[in-house]
Order: sequence, then structure tokens, then C-alpha cells
Amino acid sequence: MKIIIKSLMMVLLISSFAFAQNATYYYNRGVSAYEKGEYDEAIRDYSRAIELKPNDADYFNNRGLCYKRIGNNLQAISDFNRATAIDPGSVDAYFNLGYLYALKGDFPSAIKAYNEVLRLDSRDYETYFNLALIYHRNLKNEKEARKQYEKFLRFFKESATQAP
Repeated sequence: MKIIIKSLMMVLLISSFAFAQNATYYYNRGVSAYEKGEYDEAIRDYSRAIELKPNDADYFNNRGLCYKRIGNNLQAISDFNRATAIDPGSVDAYFNLGYLYALKGDFPSAIKAYNEVLRLDSRDYETYFNLALIYHRNLKNEKEARKQYEKFLRFFKESATQAP
């Protein structure tokens, strides 16, 4: 009986160690820490997940969100760029890039990132809204701002009528 219990304890110990080395484990811990507002802890967990699985765009995108929350926008941009390099279809990473580029006043890069979002999802109304703001407030291009705002309104209304 003692041998069975010791064997079972060894299996549990080995299993828990293997689980702790799993990238998903650290990713989930990062998600939990982020939701609690514990961004430094989330960054550590996402970084560990990235060490274990360096080609997951979501890991970089989520870590980038944490860097954005603590005001480290350069590192956030780096992570979002890495996410798009891994997954060129990452709408979220392109959207986040557009937002941060606009925030730092790099409007050509913001527009480029937002256009990638629209290439991937032509009905993303938030992106049209952000583009309208850039063209109106920052570039003083009222014609383009109106065009983007009209698309925002059209797709926003469509999404509102499709909501359950």
C-alpha cells in the first residue's frame, strides 16, 4: 500500500512539474493577472510562455497590451509587430499598432496598421472611427475623415441590428 501511495505521489509531482513547464499554463496565468490589473506579473507570465512557445502571436499581443497599460509603448509596439510577423492575420495586433502609432503621432504608420485591419476585416467599424479621427483632428483632411466616418456609421448600424 505504501508503494502505491508513493508511486501516486511521484506521478502527481512529475505531472505538476510538467504542467508548470507548459506555455499554456503561463499564458493563462498572464490572462488572470491582466484581468486583475497586475500587469507586471502578467508580463512575467507571458514572457515565460513566450520562452516556452516563441511562435504564438497571441502571447506577444497580450504581453503588448500589458506594456501598453504600464506606459511602455515602445515595447508594446515591438510585441505587436512581432505578433503580426508571426500571424499576418492578427487583426487585434494591427489594431493595437494603429492605436499606439496614432498616440505617438506617427499617423502614416497608424493609417498603414489600420488599413491592414480593414484588409482583414472590412467591417471593423472601430477602425473606421479611429481613421476618421486621425484624418479630422490630426491631418485636417475633412474629405477623407467624412468618408471614414460614413463607413463607421454604416458598419456600426449593421452590427447593432445584428446583435442578439
